[in-house]
Amino acid sequence: MKPKTPSPMIPREFSSYATGQEFFGGLDRNSTNDFREERAGGANTIAQESLFSVDTIKVMDQIRALDIDNSASHISRFFRAKPPKLEEKLFDAKAQVKILFSQVSMHFSKDLRTKLFDQLDLLHEIEGWEEGDDAVKTESFSTFLRWLYLYRPDNFPSLGLSFSGHLIASWLANDNKDILTLEFLHRDTIKWYVTKYFDKEPEQGNGTASLRRIGNTLSPYHTEDWFSGRS
Repeated sequence: MKPKTPSPMIPREFSSYATGQEFFGGLDRNSTNDFREERAGGANTIAQESLFSVDTIKVMDQIRALDIDNSASHISRFFRAKPPKLEEKLFDAKAQVKILFSQVSMHFSKDLRTKLFDQLDLLHEIEGWEEGDDAVKTESFSTFLRWLYLYRPDNFPSLGLSFSGHLIASWLANDNKDILTLEFLHRDTIKWYVTKYFDKEPEQGNGTASLRRIGNTLSPYHTEDWFSGRS
């Protein structure tokens, strides 16, 4: 079964990765020192600075302190004597990440919440779902959510799922010729794939980077063209 996505942007290079055990763990004060948000001409960029804003550090501390295991993972644990059916599996996966988001929803707009939840529902429709596929993993979603808070793209991406349940975000620009795809793994790790045209010649790249390094890694490709919608 192909990765589920609202648009055909997922490159074949993406493969499965083992998921971790922690939700929102590992982004400490040293990590947040590597970021600062800048707005220039409506475009969002992230630059390294020696200090990050106090408010942002407080928010990331709040996210880090969330105890997800004491909330979403207990949704049906006490009522289930047999392995979950597919419907229950998909419902539980969606509920877990939606509850996770709700605990930090005050830092995001209602419009973003609507777009995110609508796409999560679409990705977990039972019609056409194959039993061997994994629903979205909370470890992957937590990496995505922390990235979303730090980078705040104006253009919300099209979301997809890998076979192993990793959330995938994709953007198009330049008459759909320029493609940026990010796969969110566990523990603040992101796999990236880029196709970018420079002087009518395509340049491609891919790799893996940490959450705190992904901005610098992708900066040569002018990510503002995707995140701000400027072509």
